[in-house]
Formats: sequence, structure tokens, C-alpha cells
Amino acid sequence: MQSDYITAYSDLYRRHWWWRVREEILLKEVRQILGHRTGARILDIGCGAGLFFDALEVFGHAEGVESDRIAVEQSGRWRNRIHLGDLDTEIGRDLFVAEATVKTHVGRILAKLGARDRVQAVVVAYETGLVRPGA
Repeated sequence: MQSDYITAYSDLYRRHWWWRVREEILLKEVRQILGHRTGARILDIGCGAGLFFDALEVFGHAEGVESDRIAVEQSGRWRNRIHLGDLDTEIGRDLFVAEATVKTHVGRILAKLGARDRVQAVVVAYETGLVRPGA
């Protein structure tokens, strides 16, 4: 995303009815899962610039993963809570291997964890203590 796009997207997010409805639906689902508990740790995958974090903070501590470097850089006050998640092509480029090689290794990791996708792998990593919050 380009920085001017992030600004326009943020403005649209705050004003457009579709985003308001989407946010209410997601909050309803989170409430259904958490009830009235607070202090939850919430991971928002594909969080963009963290625009949904204000709403999630009602339930506890929100963090996010975003693959768009510009969105992460433009995230303002949420910058320290958004982690850059690279795409397979970027990982391959950084490691000097083909994207297919990255996908093969990710698939093997998912199989070993018994996870169907990367999101579930993150959940397994937290639940088993493989990764600690804030580490």
C-alpha cells in the first residue's frame, strides 16, 4: 500500500457504513466467544494499520500481523503492536530460495504442528508455550 492510500483507507474506514457493520459483526462474534471477560490477548491477522484495535481493546490487549510494510510503518500509535509478516515470496527472496521451497517447508511445519493454516499454527505456538506473548 502506498502512504496516500493508507490515509484514504483510514478515512474511509472511519466513515463508511460497511466498515461500521463489519466491525459490529466481528465484535459480536468476539463477545460471543469471550463473554464479559477482559484481559484477553487478541491477535488480528491482516490488521493493516491497526484501525480495529480501538474496538478490540475493550476485551484486552490487541496485537496484529500485517504483510504490507507501508501499512505497518503508517500505523501511528499502534506501531509497536503490529508485526510485519512476510509473504512466501519475500521469505524466499530473503533466504535466496524459491517460493515453492518456502511453501514446502511451511507445509511441513504445519503438518508437524497439526495445524491447517498459519493462523492455527500461531494459536498452537502460544498454547504450547513455543512462543510467549511479547517475546
